[in-house]
Amino acid sequence: CYMTPLVGGYIADTYLGRYRTIMLFCLIYLGGLVMVVIAAVPGDVSVAVFFPAIYIIAIGTGGIKPNVSTMGADQFDDKYSKDRKEKESFFNWFYWSINLGA
Repeated sequence: CYMTPLVGGYIADTYLGRYRTIMLFCLIYLGGLVMVVIAAVPGDVSVAVFFPAIYIIAIGTGGIKPNVSTMGADQFDDKYSKDRKEKESFFNWFYWSINLGA
């Protein structure tokens, strides 16, 4: 999950843009979550579905993380000192939350 954001950022900057990249990778992420739910059902298939699901979730995360944080940065204007301080606070809370959830 720490290397895939490089790919997600590259795809957003080069091909799709932030919004389309977020939507595409949200669908990939959702597909991985559905596979994890399917893998939770006891049976012989659960291990074969679980591990690919984890990798699919990692790919989905890679497209979401770098683009959501830049959307947060767009909400602040560096011309104003109050906005600069609020932007710092935003990134502190954002990365604290991301790493807490990881």
